[in-house]
Amino acid sequence: MSTRAIPLHLLEHAAHNNALWCDAVCKLHGRPGEFRDGLWLNRFGTPQYYPDAVTLAGAEAAQRQLLAISALIEKPRAGAWAVKDSFSCLDLGCLGFRLLFEAEWISLNLSELELIPLPAGYSSTEIHTASELNAWENVWRGDESSAAGEPNGGIFRASLLTQNGIKFIAIRCDNRIVGGGILNEGGDVIGVSNVFASAVEPEIIWQSILAHAADCFPGTTVVGYESGRDLDTALRSGFRTLGPLRVWLSACREHA
Repeated sequence: MSTRAIPLHLLEHAAHNNALWCDAVCKLHGRPGEFRDGLWLNRFGTPQYYPDAVTLAGAEAAQRQLLAISALIEKPRAGAWAVKDSFSCLDLGCLGFRLLFEAEWISLNLSELELIPLPAGYSSTEIHTASELNAWENVWRGDESSAAGEPNGGIFRASLLTQNGIKFIAIRCDNRIVGGGILNEGGDVIGVSNVFASAVEPEIIWQSILAHAADCFPGTTVVGYESGRDLDTALRSGFRTLGPLRVWLSACREHA
């Protein structure tokens, strides 16, 4: 991992890219978000695993962010509210939130990537159809048994496949999906997310996704966030850390 100083603007680009991705997913569920000064938020309820707010600026914007989040959660709802504190500088305990998890933003300049060929028997392709996307999501969820369900009924809608700069990557072995991830272009960087490996070494999946990124977006910087063993794998694959983030979850509120 490099010890060079990390430009603050790169962390800001990573947070902005993540908010753009959240916004794209929410729009296709008919629940658009909105960008405000230092914050992306969604008033309509987000799909599973997606936050209701993502901070886009650091401590200098904390007071404005707290006011906006406080106003947001006044709306009664059955589920909890989730906030991605991108700069790990908010104390949302005063608003009834608890810390759900911590992670690290990561980045890798693709011009510095050392490409490693896939092992024999493996292939890497993009997802192009609703049925392929359905199968991909089921493996990502760890529930391949539900592959017979209705295509396009999950989190990831097939219309994402036709949007510029968004790519769902599948790594196959013996014609079976064993891993993958998502690349999304935005905020002057390429976001990588939802990386998963099923009964395969995770380094194989990371290297394959990065090779795809280098082919589609040469010379750009890839950003994302990870924690625990996934963070360790990303660092072994060439990433360096940018800074911490925290995800907060509120108590559930009942409808009025």
